[in-house]
Amino acid sequence: MAAVKEKAKAKRYIVIPRSNEALKEKFAVANMKRIPFDVPVPLTDMEVRILKEQKEPLQVDEDINVHRIMDEMRITQEQANKIAQARSANRDMGKKIKFVQKYSVVPA
Repeated sequence: MAAVKEKAKAKRYIVIPRSNEALKEKFAVANMKRIPFDVPVPLTDMEVRILKEQKEPLQVDEDINVHRIMDEMRITQEQANKIAQARSANRDMGKKIKFVQKYSVVPA
């Protein structure tokens, strides 16, 4: 008997962009397949996994904590206060980039 390939079962999912930047793209891409937003479409398990693994950078402000600076650098509170003031004066200091999921993929 000839071997019959089974197609991977595709369930219907809705892909929702999680940011305005992702929304500007007009569609998501998984396995070279264009997937429209907010419309139920059949997706394989691999395509769902690929969509969930896509990340985008998000810049977040980090709290400047004097006590944490003291613990990390093992310095006095006066020295930590000076460092905290310098960090708060410099707008780029205290910011970090966090990678978040680009799309929400929910069953339809």
